[in-house]
Amino acid sequence: MLHQLPPSPGTLSWSGPDTATWCGDIDRTAVHSAGGEQAAVQEPPRVLDLTGVTWFSSAGMALLLGLVARARADGRRITVRGAPAMVVRRMDMVGAAHLLDWDQAHPGSCAEPTRRPE
Repeated sequence: MLHQLPPSPGTLSWSGPDTATWCGDIDRTAVHSAGGEQAAVQEPPRVLDLTGVTWFSSAGMALLLGLVARARADGRRITVRGAPAMVVRRMDMVGAAHLLDWDQAHPGSCAEPTRRPE
């Protein structure tokens, strides 16, 4: 008998005022529970570490595109660090990969969730 593992809940943590790390799934539930919707309308991170992402749904794509739009409105770009191939592929499929700076050479790490420093 095959047992399916439950999805890993996504968590968003901040390692500084400009760097956010997402671990686990980026799906509708995780985006909502991690306050991702509010993050998209507030100042976005300059660096978004996605090394620990295990699933990237359309809600994750909407969150990332919202962050990109907000950063572009401020004349900035977001660097995505350590993104899994599924994230890069899906952003490329919708023609948005060029809107981000990709840093695959310096993977980050998942940490305990923390609030964004004030």
